Amino acid sequence: MNKKKLVLLLTPFLLISCGEDKQKLIPEGEEVPVATAKAAYATACEAMKNQKAISVNVRNGHLSSKSNLSIDCVPSGSEDPIGAASLSTVFELSISNLNLSLALVTDEEGTSKGHLKASADYVYKLSAEAQGSSSSLDYSGSLNFAAYLDEDALYVDSTGLSSLPGLSSEAGRKFKVTFEKETNILDSVDFSSMFEALKKNLGEKGEEKAILGKNGDYSLVYQADPVSFAKNSFVGSSGDLQISVDSFVCGDGAFLDLVLTFGEKGITRLGYECSLNAKASVSASASASSVLLSAEVSNSAYLVADFAYDESVEVESVPNPSEFQEQKDLLG
Repeated sequence: MNKKKLVLLLTPFLLISCGEDKQKLIPEGEEVPVATAKAAYATACEAMKNQKAISVNVRNGHLSSKSNLSIDCVPSGSEDPIGAASLSTVFELSISNLNLSLALVTDEEGTSKGHLKASADYVYKLSAEAQGSSSSLDYSGSLNFAAYLDEDALYVDSTGLSSLPGLSSEAGRKFKVTFEKETNILDSVDFSSMFEALKKNLGEKGEEKAILGKNGDYSLVYQADPVSFAKNSFVGSSGDLQISVDSFVCGDGAFLDLVLTFGEKGITRLGYECSLNAKASVSASASASSVLLSAEVSNSAYLVADFAYDESVEVESVPNPSEFQEQKDLLG
């Protein structure tokens, strides 16, 4: 079994969980030099490598993303073309009641046991109109997933994903993969890169500060520039396609906040919150045509992941192991 960074496992959840109203994400305390907090963070990351048990829990995560797009494709050399292609779309995705439980315990011999369980409700809507014809999609449902690590075997239960649109019935199943026994998995995890990796996803423009809480825990806080973050998402190039922003307006009160809190044993909390509304007019040109896009986008996010260690960590056993069919690898 290949060793995967725990950071990679957590990152997708950190970037999608959401909520409409701003919560009290940034802790109270004394502001201290960032360098002081980062030195303490390095020590905390080293301490985490020595932990024999760790758990991460996310409760009631929530996501909401909406967009309204109007696209016109204009052939090159034509100022007012007849037959120019046009498309308008309305998109909505919401994920609510997102819950995640991750636990990993390693004994004195280096044998690991653990579980990963996740569940959420979702709504997906998409409507499109082009050249006088229209179509729409409207899906909703509940999802759940579970995986269990038991010494030299990984048990995966994906039956709770079978309601996803476009997913084959074979994708929802129970299977077991055996592999060579792992040493302590936590030894291979690089927690030290977590905060910087998430900062990079939010853009280089922003304010970073550090807080020392009353309980002695430090918090690294990054408040990204929402205008720069949103505008940069529209800009880029691919081959001979060049993209530029003609006009851009970001709504009042927009914010993107990232908070990492840690103590002597390691990370204790990781939080992300955002609220963003923007309007943009974008031009994209290539050798054969140009595209004019008008967009209205609304996103909001709130997530908190709580970490625990040692005796407070409980690993769930594999339910009914005989129901899991043996296969050679994760891809079957």
